[in-house]
This record gives sequence, structure tokens and C-alpha cells, in this order.
Amino acid sequence: MILNAIASGMAVKQSNSRIKLEATKALANSLPMVKKNFSHEKERHLIMSMIFNAAKSKDSNVRYASIQCLSEVARTYYKHLDSYMSGCYKVSTLNYADEILK
Repeated sequence: MILNAIASGMAVKQSNSRIKLEATKALANSLPMVKKNFSHEKERHLIMSMIFNAAKSKDSNVRYASIQCLSEVARTYYKHLDSYMSGCYKVSTLNYADEILK
């Protein structure tokens, strides 16, 4: 139920950056509680897609929160990240490059 609300706030179609930011923070804070979800590939893919999409946001605060969330995922669920490493690399380097160019 909580994950559904977070997914709604982080949805690509969500145009309110404040809602997207708070939803991304909420996901990071709820990661310890989604262990069961992370053990199912389909649900894990949804969570990772939410993070990757947030990392492409036009709002730098949302992008920063998504990288923090990704870091927490790596710390908590590293064993499940094998198939997401290229995506992790892509969003990390894009956001890093974006910060350097500012």
C-alpha cells in the first residue's frame, strides 16, 4: 500500500517536482521495509525503474534524492543489483557529469 503511494508520487507523469522529491525520499526511507518486494524480480524491477526515472528528472533535487536512494539500495540489497549495474552506472555518471558542468 505504501509502495503504491510512493510509485504514484514518483511516476514519470507526475509533474509536481515537490511531490516527486518527497516520494523519492519516502522510498529511500522505506527500503528496509520492502525486503519482501525486493526478493520478487517484477517488484524489484518496478522499484529500480522508479529510481532510474527519478534520476532523469529536470529537478536537480529529485535527481540528488534518487542517487541517495540508489546508494541506499546498493547498501541494503546489493546482491540483487547484478542486472541493474549498467543502469546504476548510467544514472550515476550522467548526474555526476551534470554537477561538474554547472
